[in-house]
Amino acid sequence: MFNLTGRVAVITGGSGALGFAVAKALHSLGAYIILLGRSSDKLGDALIQIDALTVRGSFYACDVADEVSLERAYAEIIAQHSKVDILVTCAAAPAISGKFEDTSLQQWRSLLLIDLDGVFLACRIFGRSMVQKGYGRIVNLTSFHNVATYPYRTIYNAAKSGVEGLSRALAVEWGHHGITTNTVAPGPILTPRTQWFLEQDVQNKDGKKLPLKTKEQRDVYKIVASRSHMSNETKDFIEAIDTDKEKVIISIGSSLKICLVAEGEANIYPRLGPTMEWDTAAAHAIVNESDGLFNRYIDNSAHLYNKKNLLNDWFVVTSSR
Repeated sequence: MFNLTGRVAVITGGSGALGFAVAKALHSLGAYIILLGRSSDKLGDALIQIDALTVRGSFYACDVADEVSLERAYAEIIAQHSKVDILVTCAAAPAISGKFEDTSLQQWRSLLLIDLDGVFLACRIFGRSMVQKGYGRIVNLTSFHNVATYPYRTIYNAAKSGVEGLSRALAVEWGHHGITTNTVAPGPILTPRTQWFLEQDVQNKDGKKLPLKTKEQRDVYKIVASRSHMSNETKDFIEAIDTDKEKVIISIGSSLKICLVAEGEANIYPRLGPTMEWDTAAAHAIVNESDGLFNRYIDNSAHLYNKKNLLNDWFVVTSSR
């Protein structure tokens, strides 16, 4: 894996389930983590769970949707650390579900204020340090809803699509400053928030519940690969997979392939072709948290980063589920 010793990482929504998991992963790799959120008590509890001695961690209570509040936190962080190397935006508003025709302007604005405006402010404010230093890594969490849109989630879908567009634009505009900007689109994750939503059964009020996977569906070996860019080496690899199950190829966008494997929605992703470190690093962290494997194809050893040549080795991602 890669070494983040000496790097300063800011995580918005740091006391939430996803923010906590991201902070824990970055801390384990050597980074100094700074948790941002509204509740000092929750942030403090989260930090103690990650770093009991708070040697490589701190927190600031602030509102990511409030420019003045976020600027104040930024000024204090720069005064203490002189830089921000990594920004991961995990803050999100409570989900709003319902028929679009019944959606109010207030509901629209309240969700976009955090889920889109908050990401804009965090990127703009903390990105200043990255531009000045000529180095930065930004990862914005979006959602699988960008790919698989569901009804009654119109505001949420719009907000996450906006974050996707913002991130693409920043990747182009700030790339020459040595700053990479990526998104990670997680699928359903059982957090307290999603548990509440499932209990409300909002999504199924006007439809029917989907059945559990059938035996036929469980007897399928799912392989994530690009049909349009499949190399001969990848074809040979897939052909050589030893399984009694029917092999099914799933084609989906770039880093989402890796996330599907981490989520357990696919069994394996062989990438026997060129990719860059910034294409895979964020999704690699998710694989690690899911206890999946992300190894080099040539010798099955751990996939490494921060090499002189930022071109990735061929790799294979396998699910633990």
